[in-house]
Amino acid sequence: MAGIRIVRSDGEDRPVAATGGAVFRVLEGEGHWWVVTDTDRDDGEGERYREIFRSPDAKPISESARYVFVIRIDVTSDLDHEAFNDWYDHKHVPEVAPAGLRRGRRFSSDIPGWPYMALYDMDARDTLESEALARVRGFYQFTPQVTTLERTVLERAD
Repeated sequence: MAGIRIVRSDGEDRPVAATGGAVFRVLEGEGHWWVVTDTDRDDGEGERYREIFRSPDAKPISESARYVFVIRIDVTSDLDHEAFNDWYDHKHVPEVAPAGLRRGRRFSSDIPGWPYMALYDMDARDTLESEALARVRGFYQFTPQVTTLERTVLERAD
């Protein structure tokens, strides 16, 4: 199954990307570096995420924009996953694109506490502070079921 692998590094030295991957400097969030690789394999080091949605204009991570936004969330056990995924894929991803979060991809994982992750190319470094994004940001009717979220802003290092 298609997905991505993330290997985080706290070292000062820039890591090397594997084939099909890219190296990112962490601008906001934990760690110094992320190596993100598109992969179909379940083995290897790092965090593995299965792709569950890809917007029609999505690109491989090796062709990502200069800035990338990643959001991981945890949800309550009573979440209606089918309704949530339908809303996220068909309403939320399309409505944040005009606000500067483009080429959205969504993932699921078996990582405890992080069942969902979304990855977007950002138009600019300050996209997250825009008024346009403020108008469409959030989880709407699903907000009570989102218990934890982690936002990370990355910058390509090549």
